[in-house]
Amino acid sequence: MIVKGYEIEDRVVAEIGKFAILWNCFERSFFNNFLSPKDIIKKSNIIAVDREKEKALVDEIQKRIYLLYDDDVNNYVNDGLHPGNAIQSDGKYKQYMQEFIDQSSQNSTIGCLLIIHRIRNNLMHGLKMPDNLNGQYKLFKAVSGVLESVERINDN
Repeated sequence: MIVKGYEIEDRVVAEIGKFAILWNCFERSFFNNFLSPKDIIKKSNIIAVDREKEKALVDEIQKRIYLLYDDDVNNYVNDGLHPGNAIQSDGKYKQYMQEFIDQSSQNSTIGCLLIIHRIRNNLMHGLKMPDNLNGQYKLFKAVSGVLESVERINDN
């Protein structure tokens, strides 16, 4: 499919559309249409994510880190998730992201959702490089899988 002069695979366009809709539903359902990283941490106790879907996302991110960042998780978090002139996340949020990728945290949901939030921000507010989207199909598919699996576990 040609989108504004860029050849974007139909499956990529569909997956990005799915991601956008799933994000909209997630943000509306859990955060009254607006969320910040602080809100993710605050509400992480009421959000459950399917661990297999989380693992699929980690696997895809680790492949990207290996190919694009020479296996350097820190560079991926600092440069890949926070490119160029992007607003930088607080250090503690970056730590949650790194622990999710390393699978070294007891509460991987926080890091998982913070990474998805960054991917969403980069897509909507980031570098605006549509010619790179075809190479991110599996990433968007994994992100959508996580968002599809999100459930409310407690309302306290």
